[in-house]
Amino acid sequence: MADVHPAQPADAHHAQAEATPQDAAQQPAKSATPAASFLGDNLIPDAEMVYDQKRTINAPPEDIWPWLVQWGKDRGGWYLPAKVEKILPEKFRSAPTIVPKWQTLKVGDTVPDYGLGKKDSDGHNIEVALVESDRALVYKGERAGVNFTWALLLETPGGAAVGSSADSTASATETVLHLRFRGKSNQTGWKAKVAVQVAKVSDAVMASAIFPGIADRVEPKPEKAKKVKDVA
Repeated sequence: MADVHPAQPADAHHAQAEATPQDAAQQPAKSATPAASFLGDNLIPDAEMVYDQKRTINAPPEDIWPWLVQWGKDRGGWYLPAKVEKILPEKFRSAPTIVPKWQTLKVGDTVPDYGLGKKDSDGHNIEVALVESDRALVYKGERAGVNFTWALLLETPGGAAVGSSADSTASATETVLHLRFRGKSNQTGWKAKVAVQVAKVSDAVMASAIFPGIADRVEPKPEKAKKVKDVA
């Protein structure tokens, strides 16, 4: 589900430099197109872990944005799918509506992170690193020796950023919610390998909850078919 981009070996360019013309002729041509970059990528330019999750939501970006802003522990919640939240105790359910007091979010603010910590002093929080209304919300943090960014991006169905020059012909009723995790581990050896796998699984779990949860809250509900009684 996630696209993973591993780091290139340090001797890759050296090996290419020693390639003979005959070798080059036998190798398929490689694309010179650089990997796409997104808002927030500059915060960790040498990220070793890059995981992208996307889903098209049947709603305009301005309807999705308020839910993204109030996401988080002790705020709007995790936005589990409606069918899941129905069986949870009320205190564990996410906000069913937009709450004005959670709509003000600026760079430098911190949001409690989901985890074992119960207080901000435990260090289990993430910091707002970038805010562009109706377009991008980027968090940064550190967990288990991994520095990371987590971007919540709103894009057109064609992949262009909302509000960009390429957005002029985009659908007004469909938006791609793009969750992008980038991380770099301070660990080495087996600890670094474990960190990569934990981050990958955590990212997939987060996306599996947020995507249907957001869709449940913003997509139009189909009208129930009206039963028409035949008149004798």
